[in-house]
Amino acid sequence: MIYTITLNDDKNNTCCGTYVSLLLKKKDIESIALGIIPNDYQKAEKLLDDADIKHDFIKIDATQLDLFGEDKQVAISAQQKLLDNLKCLNKGDILVICGSFAKGISPVYLSDMAAIAHKKGAYLVVSVPYATVMDILPLQPFLIQLTGQDIKNIFDKVAGRQLLYQSAHYMVAKGASHVLCTLDKQHIAVINMTQGFVAEVPDVKKVSGVGCQESLLATFLTGILKNHMTITNLANSVAAYADSLQKEGVTDYSNNLALQRKVIAQKIMFDD
Repeated sequence: MIYTITLNDDKNNTCCGTYVSLLLKKKDIESIALGIIPNDYQKAEKLLDDADIKHDFIKIDATQLDLFGEDKQVAISAQQKLLDNLKCLNKGDILVICGSFAKGISPVYLSDMAAIAHKKGAYLVVSVPYATVMDILPLQPFLIQLTGQDIKNIFDKVAGRQLLYQSAHYMVAKGASHVLCTLDKQHIAVINMTQGFVAEVPDVKKVSGVGCQESLLATFLTGILKNHMTITNLANSVAAYADSLQKEGVTDYSNNLALQRKVIAQKIMFDD
């Protein structure tokens, strides 16, 4: 089973884990959505219910979550309850931790969730903008998604595409199986231990950036689960990313084939 985690839901933000679950469903892959959300926010639950996707959110006072006050804190008890719920993980399950955390949740919480997944033998997929991703590399995460800016922030000195490749490859060498990186507005790369590919994003009229990272992540994860070749998987995922850019939210895959024909993926050559 795949479990998606959302920790930043509020009335003005996207529900990252929820979007991943919705996209997986479009590809006939079941998941269960977990996380911490405000008790007066029904958007995520309605989206999931309409798609017949199971969910089990921990609900807390809305004033405790992101954007509702700089000094508000998410109760430790709620955070612990989610960790307790993750003990349902079994060997071979996939845990997807997606999006930024509410202000009251420390980035260190990533390590807490990752440790449980590792102990249970579950695969870990992470898409968060925190340097704590480096702390979980010894736990051998299956897939890490980052932006080029995330990598620059983590390494604090990276500039230029080749150095971004090398930084992603370093993360693979330290334990990650795959690193999927949106390098800039035009290029997306994937790097694993044996190879790396980069593809240019098709030129589309941008409507919104909301949902594009989730579209990329969910499509790439789907491709892995369906044993697609890495280069083909990247092209299909880049097409989904581009389609999301020209929509108000995640891709619906209706334009994926046409966009995929415009994607050319090339092998990355690393400097010695």
